Amino acid sequence: GEGTNGGSVNFAVPNPVLDSINQNHLDAFNADTAPMYTNVVPPTPLKSGLPNTLALDFSPHQGGGDDLYTNFNNKHINNGIIASGGGFTIEAAFKTDNPASYAAIISKEGRPGGSRPQQTLELKTRADNSLLQIEMWDGNANLTQISSLQPINTSQWYYVAVVNNGSTMSMYLDANN
Repeated sequence: GEGTNGGSVNFAVPNPVLDSINQNHLDAFNADTAPMYTNVVPPTPLKSGLPNTLALDFSPHQGGGDDLYTNFNNKHINNGIIASGGGFTIEAAFKTDNPASYAAIISKEGRPGGSRPQQTLELKTRADNSLLQIEMWDGNANLTQISSLQPINTSQWYYVAVVNNGSTMSMYLDANN
């Protein structure tokens, strides 16, 4: 285990949250923004069959919102640029205490315009309508957005997959009903 129930992610060590597949381990900036471990986990078993005993709780601390990050300068990722015609899949299990907030579930910061354009991507809840939305700006400042058809409910587990096959982006949402 990486942590204990009720304990914070250890910001003082490198790579405290491990990525078991691609070695894109995650770091926390400091104690004020480090999420806490919780034994409240999604109800559906992991496809790998491994035990799922801890999740991360990103409740805001007094110092601000919680987050984790990976830095492509010292990780095994290729700076997040998706080749023209290339695709990707992202998956997440999440629940929120406040779907009427702008809150990222998975995001990649970028600069869609300017002299060194980089793609940006955000899977988030929206404060204005409580919908789940995937938003992607490509390096040419083209925007693609897809939103859920119904608002996200408070304290309900959801499973989401976003698939981009190189020409079409789709979002699949399972409300675990």
